[in-house]
Amino acid sequence: MDNQIIKSLEGITKNFSKNKNQFYPYIDYIRFPHYKSLSLNSRINFNFPITLLVGRNGVNKTSILQALYGSPANKSVSEYWFSTNVDQIDEVDGKQCLIYSYYNIKASRNVEVLKGRSGTKKGLDYWEPYAPQKQYGMERLPKNKYIGSSSTDRWDGIEKMLSFVIVKNMFLLLIYFSITIILKKFLPNVVNKIL
Repeated sequence: MDNQIIKSLEGITKNFSKNKNQFYPYIDYIRFPHYKSLSLNSRINFNFPITLLVGRNGVNKTSILQALYGSPANKSVSEYWFSTNVDQIDEVDGKQCLIYSYYNIKASRNVEVLKGRSGTKKGLDYWEPYAPQKQYGMERLPKNKYIGSSSTDRWDGIEKMLSFVIVKNMFLLLIYFSITIILKKFLPNVVNKIL
């Protein structure tokens, strides 16, 4: 691997371990009580600002990325919700949903947000936020105790623009990181706004 890439990753690691606050808000983890063909109650922790999902075709890498992309406030998983022969969607084991956690600065604590497939008049594949559910091990607060939230019975979604890159080749991934490093060096203000 290119020395510049390694140095950049080491710098990110050092900054992240010393001061996570500079990276807020970000998703700490996402869990899937029931989501597509993932194992029930799967969970992915994000302990580093860069995450690589690697695996053979049909193991839900893209579905996980789409769940993350649909997690923030004003985004919806329904933008990417579809069934395939490899990744069929069923509701036999319960409602399709995901839960993610992030540090809510206004509340000075980590909170969990539940988003689920509602199947309302807006369409079977419409996804929306729900109040915390004890069946998923979520904390339910009394009404109006969701400090800084626009709702009285749930936390607001994370306010973050997410982007992801799907790379089918490790060589292309190295090129992507190299270009990003070069752009950050020469155009840091532009790159920070994009990334």
